[in-house]
Order: sequence, then structure tokens, then C-alpha cells
Amino acid sequence: MIKAIYGIDGNTIIKFQLPLSSGILGLKEEVSKRLKFEHYSFDVKYKDEYGDLILIACDEDLRDCMKLFSSLSNQEIRLWVFDKFANTTNFCKNCRSMKRKKHWYV
Repeated sequence: MIKAIYGIDGNTIIKFQLPLSSGILGLKEEVSKRLKFEHYSFDVKYKDEYGDLILIACDEDLRDCMKLFSSLSNQEIRLWVFDKFANTTNFCKNCRSMKRKKHWYV
């Protein structure tokens, strides 16, 4: 069983089955279908045994995630869904404002 958490406050949670043979595309399809996102617009991460958020970017990453959770005897795999472009706009705004400030000092 997969439980995926989305949102800053984690108030959107989806739950679904994912066959062990599924890859990253299958995972992204399930998340996309339930959250109504485009495949390219989000990243999926899991917490490893040290509590670090690890990006699932390919089939091997997903297999590592599933192995970790099965070795811990967890019935449920917990994932976090993040907007891929959420910080891009803020970063660009900061860059533009930094460029403007730099220009003022010249």
C-alpha cells in the first residue's frame, strides 16, 4: 500500500496499491490520476532510514524505496509529493530583484 502526502501542511493524502513490478512511470501515473497533475510537474520523495528525503527519479530509486520499507516490515510505503516548479518562480523573482539592486549600485 502506498500513501502519498501532498501540500505544505500535508493535508492532502492519497492511498493506492502499486504492483512491485511497477516503475517510476506507473507511480507517477497513479499520483497524476489522483491529484490531477501532469507527470512532469511534480517530484516524489521518500524518507530513508536516516530521515532524509530521497528523490525517486528512476525505476532503481523506486526499487530501493520498496526494499527499504519491506526490510523495515512496513505494510505501507509513505511518499511525499512536491511541486517541481513551486520554487522556480520565487527564485526567478529573487534573481530579478538582485539584478535590479546590482544595477542600482553600478
